[in-house]
Amino acid sequence: MPKPVIKHKVFLGDSLSDRGILALNNLLALAGGLTGNSPRGRFANGFGWVDLLASFGMADLTIDEMRAKRKALVEELDNELDEEFIRIKRILTSIDENDLPALFKQFRGSFNLDNPNEILFKGERYIRSYAIGGATAADWDFSWAEIVEEPTDDFARLVLSNLDKQREELFKDDLKYGVTAEEKATTLVTDWAGANDLITVHDNPTNDIADTAVDARIANIEKLIAAGYRNFVLINLPDLSLTPRFQNSGNQSDIDNAHNVTLHFNERLAAKMLELKERYPECFFDVFDTNAIFTDAYHNPENYGFSQELLTDYFTESEKFEADKKNVDYQNKKITPDNRGKEHYMFWNNVHPSAYVQAVLGAKYADKYDEIFDYQAPKKPIYKMDDEVQEQFLDYKERLNRFSDHKVSDKQAWSMFQEMQRLEQVKQSQGEDAFRERFKRNRTILPLPAHVRASIDAIQEHANQLERQLVNTTIAKQKAAVLNKLLADINQISTNLYFTPKEKLQEILRLLNETSNNGIINTHQNPKLDTFFKEKEYITTSYELLNGLIETIEKSIQHASYRISILIQQVEDHAEELSKSNNSIAKDKAVVLNNLAIELGEAETDLQKIHSILEKYEDGENYRKLATHQNPTWDKFCKKESTRSQDLLKELRDAAYDARNLHIQEEADSSIQLH
Repeated sequence: MPKPVIKHKVFLGDSLSDRGILALNNLLALAGGLTGNSPRGRFANGFGWVDLLASFGMADLTIDEMRAKRKALVEELDNELDEEFIRIKRILTSIDENDLPALFKQFRGSFNLDNPNEILFKGERYIRSYAIGGATAADWDFSWAEIVEEPTDDFARLVLSNLDKQREELFKDDLKYGVTAEEKATTLVTDWAGANDLITVHDNPTNDIADTAVDARIANIEKLIAAGYRNFVLINLPDLSLTPRFQNSGNQSDIDNAHNVTLHFNERLAAKMLELKERYPECFFDVFDTNAIFTDAYHNPENYGFSQELLTDYFTESEKFEADKKNVDYQNKKITPDNRGKEHYMFWNNVHPSAYVQAVLGAKYADKYDEIFDYQAPKKPIYKMDDEVQEQFLDYKERLNRFSDHKVSDKQAWSMFQEMQRLEQVKQSQGEDAFRERFKRNRTILPLPAHVRASIDAIQEHANQLERQLVNTTIAKQKAAVLNKLLADINQISTNLYFTPKEKLQEILRLLNETSNNGIINTHQNPKLDTFFKEKEYITTSYELLNGLIETIEKSIQHASYRISILIQQVEDHAEELSKSNNSIAKDKAVVLNNLAIELGEAETDLQKIHSILEKYEDGENYRKLATHQNPTWDKFCKKESTRSQDLLKELRDAAYDARNLHIQEEADSSIQLH
């Protein structure tokens, strides 16, 4: 089985993965006085694990590129038998120490780590990072009034970020950069959040807080899946009780509680990830067990180069750190000040691991996922959308949704916008048609309601009479021309594939109101005779017919039988939307809804048959499939009790009952009139 291909990486989380975003926003001073303590703006005494991981990955990509170039040259030499060519071929098939200078130069020139938000590989988008110090998994919604007296000890309560906010930033960038479905499918999303929920935002961690944080991480993943992302690694928490903050507290009860809550957090995260795997078999999920690595390093420090006596101390309180701060090279970011030999500190401050520990974690992460994924260099050139283009796109998307019979996703809209840009030479007057044409649907044209059609026919007959009129021909022909133009527009709308049935009637209403206000429509050909014969209002026949059609359409929009036709179309649309999903639950629903739409369409106006069909789908296996949530965790989080499929079925049932009651009333009225 081939390995999943990964060309891009996204990182979400808190200070453990912050590549300098907090420092970029000049907020390090709030974070426990970190300014000056972190030469590279990370929450460590040097580069963080994400930086190291990026370097590992891009080193491999650089070597792969050299091998690919050499392979091409080897293929050119395959048919050469000359001894010299054979010797060259043998050299080309290996990479040895002689290649290292060229490789290193190429490697260093292919990227830099200065931008905390992104890392480009040869100018192409490779890593995007949204992790920021102080971020939480859940949204705890603290306000300024809740900040304690010492903001440096409680800066995370400023709620600088959480996973929801980071995801929103990611989606904004997706739109800005025109990120495609293919890019999302080849992106590995890594999330490491939850520590601040337990020990920064709250003073005493509890299992309930842990549950909320884990559930927020899972809900975040499900929203990313809905947006098209498919590969996820969630990192669990290291045992927080082993940090100097707790080890040096002298309170065994707090130490035990921190240990137990961390254990509970990690167990719940693992269980939830198993649920995700069952729910989304088309996606990749894994938990990276940083707790096992961290705990092993703590209890076996000699295996990692740490000193036993330094496990409860931390680097920012050491004499060596004070000496390094006076080092000019350190201040100029030319060195990563970590202890050498057997004097590695495990912690940088009272909760954050040192740069050396971060390097170990990065290496372990790389070792694991290098075996799982096929990492490839990003090939698509970066296109950054400037403000003007973004404004054009948003305007395009708005118009697209106006003409579409269902909401168009950003992904669809962006793809269509790009194609529209390639057709810029299409005349401006044809622009609206071009928008509609790009989202044309193969659907059955539902006829206009019979009583609406009858009113339209009456207007057509009146226009024909005006054209044949032998007196006052000027006014008559002007009216006939206006009415015939209106009727031609109505006919075009009624056979248009771009509008839903309700939208057709609404568009016809708009045209009728415009035409009614045309001065010629209420111009009398025989004012004196009209005054004599028109007892109720001094209006023309044309005006009266147009307003009669307006009233008929307004009633039709609310009429129960026509509502059923509209709802059948919505069922078809929802079935088509679900059929495009990779989710097996969605596909099952699509089959049921498609069958429902076909049966209702065949029933036409037979209300008894419609009721029988709906009763069949409101019970048994079909209903179970329609009632099954595709994303139960997220729906529960949003307090959404029913599915969209259930809602449509209920709307159909209500419309069918209304139609039957209306039919009974109409028959009763007709019987009274006959007698």
